[in-house]
Amino acid sequence: MHSVGYMIGLFLVGPLSDKYGRKNVVIFTAVACAAIGLAKSVVYSYWLYIALELLEPLLGDCYSATFTLAIESVTKEHRPIIIFLLSLFTTCGAVALGIIAWLTPNWRIFLISIYAPAFLYILYIFCFDESIRWLLNKGQKKKADDLIRKAAKMNNISIDENKLSNLKCEENTANVSLTTLVKITVSSKKLLLRLLCCICMWFTALFNAYSLLINSVSLKGNKYLNFELVAVTGFPASFIILFLLMKCTRKRPLIFSFLLTGTFCTAHSILPTGYGWLSILLYVSGKLCSSVSIRIVYIYTSELFPTYTRNTMHALCSALGRIAAIVAPQTPLLLDYWEGLPSLIIGVLSVLTACLITLLPDTSDDILPDNVCQAEAAGKKEKNMCKLGKKEREIDVCSKL
Repeated sequence: MHSVGYMIGLFLVGPLSDKYGRKNVVIFTAVACAAIGLAKSVVYSYWLYIALELLEPLLGDCYSATFTLAIESVTKEHRPIIIFLLSLFTTCGAVALGIIAWLTPNWRIFLISIYAPAFLYILYIFCFDESIRWLLNKGQKKKADDLIRKAAKMNNISIDENKLSNLKCEENTANVSLTTLVKITVSSKKLLLRLLCCICMWFTALFNAYSLLINSVSLKGNKYLNFELVAVTGFPASFIILFLLMKCTRKRPLIFSFLLTGTFCTAHSILPTGYGWLSILLYVSGKLCSSVSIRIVYIYTSELFPTYTRNTMHALCSALGRIAAIVAPQTPLLLDYWEGLPSLIIGVLSVLTACLITLLPDTSDDILPDNVCQAEAAGKKEKNMCKLGKKEREIDVCSKL
């Protein structure tokens, strides 16, 4: 039910973030998650608990909007650092989750412990700023100018007011429905193909991540310790991601991370019994590569679509990919047929997805596209030669920010 709610929620959170702003959605979803989570800790009705379990991820996904806001707030050179920090703190959360579960066997206290801190997001009303790129795309130039001046002052940078005044932004998008913007985006054959490829990437990445995490407790040894060993792979994965994204392109590391995940998991599936530590080593190595791939998928997807539908497309890929999160909890049932079957499925899916990624462009040297024209030109040197269609010219904003 949690995965179903998460999938449905992403269909809501993405469009809401594109329409009402990243900051507003981040705060609302985080506080909603905290409130519903605490409500789960005090209910005694099974069916009410199930309803809350569905409602909590439906209204409480703040990560998608947070990620989009973070990516839009930095230059292309600093995107890898954002991914590194998000990955690092996400891993800290996963490790803390295992430790809290170990120390608090009472599930009610456990829920209170993990949900109550989310109320601190209320403070973000006073210390959190909206995405400048989103403000410009919505025609709110004065607010965007004020934030640029604020950022320049905090960093002791003198800003040229003439250049700031020349930063133009049409206000047409504020009056264009999100449905129209999405239609314009998917009317491009290139972007439609990317959308389908990204959905497949998300499905495999999430299936790998959830399956490897869930099946970790079936490994020999202490289930809490095994969970922590698998969760802690996010730390080296974070540093590997930082190195790869700073030194390499987007596409190649993503392909190789999927290929290595497939290799390690396939090897784990055919390993004879009696090799306990080698089995755990292969499993953890597969999880490490899986952690790398899913984090690159996050940033890669955000760079493939225009600003006015970026979070919608990102959330759509993530939402449809959550079908994998619904299927993944059933993979332990396959152990009754063959112990290596879950790992083998992960291996095959990873290799097939790596082949599919070859159809996508590399975006490591590109600024974030603001319109369909720029998005179509991703990975090309002739970006200045593209021309906007009639419909898109009516809503094109901030082509160069």
